[in-house]
Amino acid sequence: MPDYYLETSSQITGDTRKPPKKKKNGWLIALRIFLITLFAVSITASGYLIYLKVAYPNPCYINGMSMYPTFNVDGKTKRASADPLTGKTSTDYRPLNYKDSTEYSGDIVDYGFTAGTSFKMAELRRFDIVVTYYADDLSDPSKFDYHDNIKTDSSGKEKAAKIKRLVGLPGETLKLIANGTPMGALYVWSADETVGLPDAAHLVEQPYTQEDYDKPIADAYGAEFAAAHPYPAMTTSGLWKLGKSGTPGTSGRDTDEYFVLGDNRASGGSDDSRAQGALPGGWISSKLIAIAGRCTVTDGSCSPIYSSIPWFPALWKTSWKGHLE
Repeated sequence: MPDYYLETSSQITGDTRKPPKKKKNGWLIALRIFLITLFAVSITASGYLIYLKVAYPNPCYINGMSMYPTFNVDGKTKRASADPLTGKTSTDYRPLNYKDSTEYSGDIVDYGFTAGTSFKMAELRRFDIVVTYYADDLSDPSKFDYHDNIKTDSSGKEKAAKIKRLVGLPGETLKLIANGTPMGALYVWSADETVGLPDAAHLVEQPYTQEDYDKPIADAYGAEFAAAHPYPAMTTSGLWKLGKSGTPGTSGRDTDEYFVLGDNRASGGSDDSRAQGALPGGWISSKLIAIAGRCTVTDGSCSPIYSSIPWFPALWKTSWKGHLE
């Protein structure tokens, strides 16, 4: 006689019903996704910092407010003198603002990385942020090269480089017009164009608006104060022809020249090409790659206290002496 047997999808326990499905815990799934995402972001961010320190081993800190509102808008100071914007004094930290002068021991400022030896002049583009020297910083200003040409003080400390925004390239003619805005109106003609009246075809759009300049004031002092004390307009106008190798510009130099401006263009906000004139390319030493956090200035060096990459603090806890004005 043939054997008879029962086919079932469950174990042979006498119960032929399918086992019930387990309920999934939604919060547990969400937690797993969050932890995986956090881990991935941490690894990516830390890897980016490691890359910066290896590829661009030239840390620096930003001294002063000539590049407001690009840098140091979250900076703090504990100066004994009155706040130049409000006239008030305080023994506590207060916000740095566009009227503050250069570094004061205890200031909290931005720090970052420059390109260093990997920098190439051919890679420069309009509105890049560059590191440069001026004629007064050099032992021999007639040399179009900053190497072995930087002045030192009695202690052997070199003059600080400047950090500015590149707005004019070799061979160009620039016209800057005060028009009631913080940055002014910038017109640019290429080397092969005839310079004429300023028109829309030669007007160059600039990075910031009035709102961009007023926002840090509102964040630090309140909207009402900012409305009553808006950032002032630039008041400088001028025309500059930049030299190109073989074709001298306004300065008469037979070399490639560049025009730089600070973003803080109100009166007294930035010492730049409006006063210094065009700069030989050989005076530009590097360009800024990234801002990585904030540090505290002490006796000409700066110790990081905050990093945008907080997971590996050992990578950035060091004191840096490279400072840019």
